[in-house]
Amino acid sequence: MNRRELSEFTSSMKSCAMDFNPRRSLVHKGERNLQHYLDSLGLPLGLLTTVHDVYNAMDSRIWVVENSYAMGKRDSHKMKLSANFERISKEDGVSRWSELAQCVDFHSKMAARCWMPTRFWLVNKPDDPSIPQKFGLCWGDPNELTSELSIAKQVFSNISLDQTTNPLASQIKRIEKYLSSEAPKLSAKGKFVAVVVCTQGVPTDEGGNRGSAVVKELYKSLISLAKLPVKIVFRLCTDNDQVVDFFNTLDAKLDCDVLDDFWGEAMEVYLHNPWLTYGIGLHRLREAGLATELMDELDEKALNMSQIHQFCLEFFVGGSLDIDLCNPLDDFEAFVQDLEQILRREKPQFNPVKNKLSHWIDVVKLKAMYGRGASSYGRSSGGRQRATVRVSNVMPHNPNRGPPPPPPPPTYKRSGSAASSSSEPSRRPSKTQTPSPPTNLQEALQQWSHQFPGYKALHPLEVLLVKVPTLFPPTNTMVENHEYYFKWKEFSEDAFSDSSGDELKELLKRANRKAKVSV
Repeated sequence: MNRRELSEFTSSMKSCAMDFNPRRSLVHKGERNLQHYLDSLGLPLGLLTTVHDVYNAMDSRIWVVENSYAMGKRDSHKMKLSANFERISKEDGVSRWSELAQCVDFHSKMAARCWMPTRFWLVNKPDDPSIPQKFGLCWGDPNELTSELSIAKQVFSNISLDQTTNPLASQIKRIEKYLSSEAPKLSAKGKFVAVVVCTQGVPTDEGGNRGSAVVKELYKSLISLAKLPVKIVFRLCTDNDQVVDFFNTLDAKLDCDVLDDFWGEAMEVYLHNPWLTYGIGLHRLREAGLATELMDELDEKALNMSQIHQFCLEFFVGGSLDIDLCNPLDDFEAFVQDLEQILRREKPQFNPVKNKLSHWIDVVKLKAMYGRGASSYGRSSGGRQRATVRVSNVMPHNPNRGPPPPPPPPTYKRSGSAASSSSEPSRRPSKTQTPSPPTNLQEALQQWSHQFPGYKALHPLEVLLVKVPTLFPPTNTMVENHEYYFKWKEFSEDAFSDSSGDELKELLKRANRKAKVSV
């Protein structure tokens, strides 16, 4: 894009910003329609208050959509939805563009119904002059919404994917240039812009060249963008391990959310928080940029008991005065009883990991993972106290304030874990079979890799993945501490405890991919 084109684009964006001054009644209508969407997706109505807060903090959205030749590759999946989402099956062998078009179709309709100003920006200018490179929803006269939706549908139905370039860095720079001028106004109002980048992931420059220099340029452009009041979401349309590894590495370095398709993301969440059913509604909220910070962290780490309580408050309680949820740090059993009562009111959700309907929370697994150890958290004044909902940050982390503090060192011996089957005694050894602490690195590696007491047989892969942090300080005192060790994404042993067959195979593939990213 030359200077004249950049000037035209900037003027166009500013014009849209000036024209966008929706009547308050439209905003009210959009807020009311949020409830409709939560209900249609099977989400708890208690979530309405939480989503409402994020909705009001979001100024607008920019969807950056890759429309290169690579998006036509037929290695992707579409969702086949049954009534009420009781079953969601995969349609394999569809193009990456078809997967993305299905996603965009949902979010376009949601934007129009809930009045969420959304700008779509194709990475490549279409060869067909009748197809615009930039088009929007809810940026002007509400009477134009039908026409705007028609344009969006036309673009995603009729576009030709015949261009070999994917200049993501160039487009990110142009968005950063525009938003830089808007940043003071956004910050003054406590607002942010959600930037959703939809891509198969392999970037090029504007000449179609690839390589490390192009990747470095993309990273630099994202670093600059992340300094503004934005929330960056990557919606990946690929199963390519190298691409997913690269963007998950970005996830660890930037304040952004990297999303796979529904099934892949569900496995990511399950590896860290297997007590949660990752329903389609939760996935759609994250795609839309409407999730809280805590929801975005579900695929990154195991939540501790305090965070699980906060998540349940955001998810089930919201602003309701009719729902009790005891603090588990005061009384874990009362928390479980309240949670069971809440779950009786909620519809079961399709669980893509288990391929069946499940409750939002697996209370049995939650108790096995955290139950007996709850007393170690301490108790305050005792008795039941009404919980207060504090929505976890709806505004993105500001990199200018420095990185968030590192997490506490990982621990592995969770009391109260569900008993393992007799066929796998090494997974959870009894208290009478405790090995002596290692005296050197060779012994530490041997205890990690081989089964006690004889150290002849190797541990299964899932045990090796779970036990990796035992090789890190402070557990391993023979290794010098380093910030690298905080980057490791700990897997829950309970994610593998009741899995077998194809389910276990897919979880191990996903865990191995995340392990490579951590390295």
